[in-house]
Amino acid sequence: MFKNQRHIKLRSPEASALASAGARSGKILVLCAVLLPAILAIVGLVVDSGMLYLERRVLRNAADAAASAAALEAMQGGDAETITTIAQNAADRALADSDVLVQVRLMSDSFARESQSVEVELTKSLRTHLVHIAGSRQTTSVRSSAVAGHQATTEGAAIVILNEDPDRRSWEWHADFLVVGFRPTRVEGALLVNSKHGGFDEHGDPVGPNSGPPYAAACYYSRFCASDIRVAGGVNHPDRFECTNIHDRTLAANRLPVPDPLEDLPPPGLHVDRENVIGKERGELEATDLERRRLEPGVYEWIRIDGGLVDFDPGVYIVRDVNPRTGLALDIRSGQVNAEGVMFFITNQIDYSPNGSRRRQDRSTTRASGYQTGVYIRVRDSIRLTALADGDSPYDGILLYQDRLDHRRIWIDERSHRRSSRIAGAVYAPSAHCRLYGRSRLNMRFVTRSMMIYNLGELTIAPEDLFDPARDVFLVE
Repeated sequence: MFKNQRHIKLRSPEASALASAGARSGKILVLCAVLLPAILAIVGLVVDSGMLYLERRVLRNAADAAASAAALEAMQGGDAETITTIAQNAADRALADSDVLVQVRLMSDSFARESQSVEVELTKSLRTHLVHIAGSRQTTSVRSSAVAGHQATTEGAAIVILNEDPDRRSWEWHADFLVVGFRPTRVEGALLVNSKHGGFDEHGDPVGPNSGPPYAAACYYSRFCASDIRVAGGVNHPDRFECTNIHDRTLAANRLPVPDPLEDLPPPGLHVDRENVIGKERGELEATDLERRRLEPGVYEWIRIDGGLVDFDPGVYIVRDVNPRTGLALDIRSGQVNAEGVMFFITNQIDYSPNGSRRRQDRSTTRASGYQTGVYIRVRDSIRLTALADGDSPYDGILLYQDRLDHRRIWIDERSHRRSSRIAGAVYAPSAHCRLYGRSRLNMRFVTRSMMIYNLGELTIAPEDLFDPARDVFLVE
């Protein structure tokens, strides 16, 4: 009766689970084998993309640094070869690798209309770590570029102070540029001070190697107002320095120094300006009586005017020695003086000649300069001094030019009763300290090592012509 009965084998739950797991493991192995290349490609893409992103950032920073350095060299007048070398060196400093291709292009654009901007492109070959397993290239190139240019960041300069060595003693202990007066001193133009002496910046934060004094610039008892004020170091009281430009720029402290705007100006010579420079030696000139004199351009040992009527013909007056009684090379104190269209060149080289003879600089031919005074000019209503006026001359617009080797002080005492002063022109004395006393409106501009201004009234320095403005480098893209 039980012939057709089936025999059913019963399995335990454990045995069923093992059988099912074995079947699934085979499928997963097959799935992993199929998906492994894709997984590796995704991992490689993530790893290598991160590496490329980091390398691109490093290249970008290096390109910015190289372009900025190259633009700075271009701003300072460097040629194409020098600019390229500067960019290469800056890139090498920013990158540890030497296998980076540096390409430099000088270009003109709307950003730098007055000069060329600089584009730097960096290219680096990199070996991928994983992505090439999925069939991509084993090496790839990373590129980054930057463009930098420069533009004026101040108005044209009326006063430029060149002493930028904080270890070099300033004639004035308080500051390389010092203003004293009980009324505001105004300048229609920029003040540019290269001194790196300390003080405070426009935010009141300390800058420089010390807190001062000495300061780079200092103002006591009143305010100093100029179109722009730019200082390499710091000032004593930021609230006493006021900018009057229409662009709402304020005091700019802790900035880069600016170049000497007249650094290429040669000493007077016949080969430079035959129209205004005369090589004839005129000897000594002293006028202290009522006699009328007419002076001609040439080479003078010294000039002292303390009376009389003296007329200067237009041209260049070279003064190479000193009055043994006063120790001054140029001394104009009183009398009726008319010197229009002249330039005085002061030198401590007592054998100086504009004829092209070699200038010796040993002790026998060089007057001690130190901190003595070489020039004293006292301007009164009867004294008229104006700069050389010849557009074809390199000395056009310059009234007083003191030799770069001469450190003697210059004193200008302007106390005329006229609203506009009777002295006009540029003072260029890159190694000298200049002290100015004034109380009226002066058509003057200054390039000196250091300077002190005593405001005796309503002093305004308002030159008709200005020196080049300060410029700064900017990244364009």
